[in-house]
Amino acid sequence: MSEEKNDIFEAVFNPKSVAVVGASSNVSKGGHRRFVSILENYKGKLYPINPKEDEVAGIKAYASVLDVPEDLDQVVISIPSGGVPGVMEECVKKGVKIVTVFTSGFSESGDEGRILESEIVDIAHRGDTRVVGPNCIGVYCPYSGLSFYPTLPKEEGDVAFISQSGGLAMAFVQTGTLYNLGYSRVISFGNAADLDCTDYFEYLTDDPKTEIVGAYLEGVKDGRRFTKVIHELARKKPLIIWKVGRTEVGARAISSHTGSLAGEDRIWDGLFKQHGVVRVNSFDEMLDTVALFKFAPSVGPRIAIITIGGGAGVATADICAGIGLEIATFSSHTSDELKKVVPAAGTSVKNPVDLAATALNPSAMRKVMELVSADESVDTIMTLGLPDATMGLFVRELKRFKGDKPLIVIAPISSEASIKAHRTISKGNIPVYTSEERAAKAISNVVWYNSKFGRYF
Repeated sequence: MSEEKNDIFEAVFNPKSVAVVGASSNVSKGGHRRFVSILENYKGKLYPINPKEDEVAGIKAYASVLDVPEDLDQVVISIPSGGVPGVMEECVKKGVKIVTVFTSGFSESGDEGRILESEIVDIAHRGDTRVVGPNCIGVYCPYSGLSFYPTLPKEEGDVAFISQSGGLAMAFVQTGTLYNLGYSRVISFGNAADLDCTDYFEYLTDDPKTEIVGAYLEGVKDGRRFTKVIHELARKKPLIIWKVGRTEVGARAISSHTGSLAGEDRIWDGLFKQHGVVRVNSFDEMLDTVALFKFAPSVGPRIAIITIGGGAGVATADICAGIGLEIATFSSHTSDELKKVVPAAGTSVKNPVDLAATALNPSAMRKVMELVSADESVDTIMTLGLPDATMGLFVRELKRFKGDKPLIVIAPISSEASIKAHRTISKGNIPVYTSEERAAKAISNVVWYNSKFGRYF
């Protein structure tokens, strides 16, 4: 990426100064929420812009961005759409690098909105100003302290998420914290009137703070450039995309959401497969797959299943085999060693391993996991079906686990104890899922990516 483009994205994610147009002391106003969200953790200089206010949240307010005595890297606009062109004129005159337009009422709303959207971009490009949005909630970046909501985590991480939907960007951050994910760059870019997903992908390709990239997309503007950029990005870092608009109904909904064109779905499918992009089909699958890339990227296709019940083991084997994973065949040595730990009555030491009541002894469960991990036919271990009564003990034993194979925990949420266990297991950087289907699909996605590029981390 050129130095000029890099400067643009530094102003997006790491601005030295930000002004919020429409910042207000009125808590019911969107400008109030925008301002206090940034104020909470932002490390640069912050200026409220409102001609009707002397100060906002104890900070001196200015009538216009032109009145701010210092340079501005980024301006966030949160006023009705009709006033945006005038503010954009002032931003260009001020030499603002980035304008994030939180306001809606542009191309997603029809022909008049499209004209207005074109107008603000034309104004911006008369200078050196670039536009994020409109119809977006902007940036969350713990490294700079930018946030689109006051209570989002302050912890820094290496996962980036690029989204045309503001609500999904928010949900991804909030839900991802339950997986122990930390974030480098998250952006809701809405209608993408100027900067779009391709621009963000290009920046993230060489961003040293980002190791995994997820995205929610509704459409792109320049297919040829998009293809070139994702080709480069996916070879350097896992790229996981949830591209919606698979159906005619979904495509129509996209038009009214961000004004994007969805495109024919089979073309997207072929494009992603060709260039090594992991395509997911739901919010849960996105989170599950990102978490596995983060905490167990070396998962392989040969699965060992350890369960408390025979039926659950058989069902899980079916699920895994149905999406192309293999059920590992243990060596005779492993089977013999397992028999020393697992009583014969009501159990099985074949794969799936059915521990029955032995699972109530977490230390025995750990020993079984370690024996299975040592088997050369096994790439990945899945444990499932532990009762709430033993979850706390199991979590303790997990910390003592000495196997060298990736471990995936399946634990349905059925009580406060299981919720607590989920959080504790996640904090130990072990992927934990609420169902076998979710875990198996995530494993399949990561295995496919690794096989595509010959990467096993």
